[in-house]
Amino acid sequence: MKMLMRSAIGGLALVAIMMGAHTRHDAHAAGATVTVANFAFTDGASGTSTTTINAGDTVTWTWSSGTHSTTSTSVPAGAATWDSGVLTTPNSFGPTTFAVAGTYTYQCVVHSGMTGTIVVQAAVTSTPMPPTSTAVAATSTPMAPTSTPVADATMPAATSTTAAASPSPALIAPAPTTTSGGAAGATALPRSGDGASGGGSGRADWLTIALAAAAATAFAGAGAVRVVRRRRR
Repeated sequence: MKMLMRSAIGGLALVAIMMGAHTRHDAHAAGATVTVANFAFTDGASGTSTTTINAGDTVTWTWSSGTHSTTSTSVPAGAATWDSGVLTTPNSFGPTTFAVAGTYTYQCVVHSGMTGTIVVQAAVTSTPMPPTSTAVAATSTPMAPTSTPVADATMPAATSTTAAASPSPALIAPAPTTTSGGAAGATALPRSGDGASGGGSGRADWLTIALAAAAATAFAGAGAVRVVRRRRR
C-alpha cells in the first residue's frame, strides 16, 4: 500500500512540473510584441518600455506611427546585435530570437531619446524527477520446529538372584569305636594262640562289625535319598 501511494505522489509531482514548465513556455511561445509609436517603445504585456522574456523567446516590433528604427546599443557577451533600419508606418521588424540570457538595450536612431530594454531570463530547465518507489520485499523466515527429544525410559533388566542351595549335611553314620582296656560292652580281638573257641568268637565279632557297618551304610543311603526327594519337591 505504501509503495502505491509513493508511486502515485511521484507521478502527480512529475505531471505538475511538466505542466508548469509547458505553461510558462507557452506564455511566450508566440513571442513578445513591442509597439513603435509616439516616440516610445511600448511592450504589449507590461505596458512599459521594458520587455521581459525567457531565453529562446522572440520579440517583434510593430510600427503604428512615425518613422523609427529599433537598433541595439548593448547586448550580453556572446549575444547577437540587431538593427531594423529606419522604417515608416505601417511596418514591422522581427521576430528576433534572443538566445542568450541578460539585459539588452536599444533605441531609435532617428530619435535618440526613444529607448527600450529587453530582459532575457535564463531558460528554466525542468528535470523530471522519476517517481521513487521502493518496493519492500516481504521477508518471511520460516521458524524451524523445535523438538526436545525425550530419552526413552529404559526399565532395568530384571535380575534374578538364585540362591545357591546349600547342600544339606549328609547323614554320616558314626564309625564303630573300639575301647581298649576291657571296658564294658567292648569286644576284644582274639589274641594269637587262643584255642578254637577263641577263633569262633573272633569270627562272630567280625560278622557283627560287618553287619553294623552295612546297616549304617544303608541308613545313610536312605537319609540321602530323602534329602534329594525333598529338594526336588
